Order: sequence, then C-alpha cells, then structure tokens
Amino acid sequence: MIQKMKQIESIYMARIPGGAHFLFVNNVCERAEADAKIKVGAKAELEALRATRDEEDAALALSRKSLLSDTIREADKRREQLYITLRNIAKAYRNYPVEAEAAAARRLVQLLKDYAINPRMQRDAETGLMVHLLDDLAGRCAADVATLRLGPLVEALKEVNEQLRSTTERRSDERSAYVVGRLKKARKEADRAYSSLVRKVNALAVVGRTEDYAAFIDYVNTEVAHYRREVIPSRKKKEAPLEADPTSAPADSGA
Repeated sequence: MIQKMKQIESIYMARIPGGAHFLFVNNVCERAEADAKIKVGAKAELEALRATRDEEDAALALSRKSLLSDTIREADKRREQLYITLRNIAKAYRNYPVEAEAAAARRLVQLLKDYAINPRMQRDAETGLMVHLLDDLAGRCAADVATLRLGPLVEALKEVNEQLRSTTERRSDERSAYVVGRLKKARKEADRAYSSLVRKVNALAVVGRTEDYAAFIDYVNTEVAHYRREVIPSRKKKEAPLEADPTSAPADSGA
C-alpha cells in the first residue's frame, strides 16, 4: 500500500478577509523563521514571504491611518477650542451692563442652542452643522457678532472648519485611490510568496527527510483548517473545491 506523503494543504488565500489575511501570513512567516530546516531549505522563499508580509503590514497601517489623519486631528482640536471660546464669551456677555451687548449675546447664545453642536459628535456631522452656523454668523447675526467684537474669532472658526472639510475630502480620495490599491497589491504579492513557500516545503518533504519538515507542515495545516472553518466566509452557492485556488499548492505532490 502506497503511503500518502505529508504535505501542506491548500487554502483559498483570496477569500481570507481583512486583517485576518495578514495574521495568517505573519503566523506562517514567524513559524518558518523559527524552524531551522525551513530557514535553510526554503531561504529564498521565506525571504520573499517576509518582505511581502512587511509590505502588507504597512499597507494595512496606512489604510487605518491616513497620512492626513494628524492634520485632521489637530484641526479638530483647534475647532473645538475656538467653538468653546465663542460659546463662553457669548454666555458671559449676557450679564454685561450695556444692554446692546447683553441683547446681542442672548441672541447668539440662543443661536448656538438651536444648532446644538457638540464638539464630541461625529466629526463630519459637526463640520456640516458648523458650515450652516457660520453662514448665520456672517449673515443674519453679523450685527451681533460685530457688537461683541467676535469677528476675528468667527473668521478663525470658519477657516479651521473649511480646513477640516477639505482635508477630510482629500483623505477620502487618497484612501480610495492609493491606500486600497496598495493593500490589494500587497495581498496578491503575499499570496504568491506564500504559495511559493508551500510548494518548496512540499517538495522538500518529498525529496528529503519528511520528519525534518513534519512539525512545520503540521502547524500550517492546523492554521489552514482553522481559517477554513472559522475565518473564511461561507457562500450560499456551491463553490469549486478549495484546491482549485490558483495561488495554492496542491495537497499532494507525491505518493
């Protein structure tokens, strides 16, 4: 009876979602780096996998945090400070001994209450409300702003709100045009590198001493089984077998 050779089983890498894809590649890479036989026998393939792992990690990080995120966060903090200053000044002037100033302050406080802007609300929602508030401050409430000498404060608030709006739009464009494309490319390169490593290890297990690679093969197969069962989303329609994945090595390469 012909005994079946120990081999790494196939997995449809393209269907592993999001960060789970990186985790799978990273786990395999780390285990290979800790295995003396794999480090020597599949040195080139491991180096390629390590490089693609690092690139996918960088692409994932960029997709979570755009290069513009720091600018947005700083502008949001500045907007909050300016808005709170405007609100506090208006509230304080309600008790001003000169009625013209006090009346202007009361009207501005009521305007701010009507808009009910909370600096802790969702950023884009706050930006939209702020646009309309600033229009009122520059339009029908311009006299009250002038009476309380709040013009420079309102202008600064308008400037930072516009900065937030435009920067957020640029970040969205950046993410859709660059970040997503970079991540997609990194995943494909990682799939190819993983497939090359699998083919090399499977070949080494055939031509060399199978027991030298058994621990690594068993580990990867455990990960494959886990991802097939728990991570890869199921589909309602009947699919082709996982072995049909073009980026995966065949389950058996020897007998």
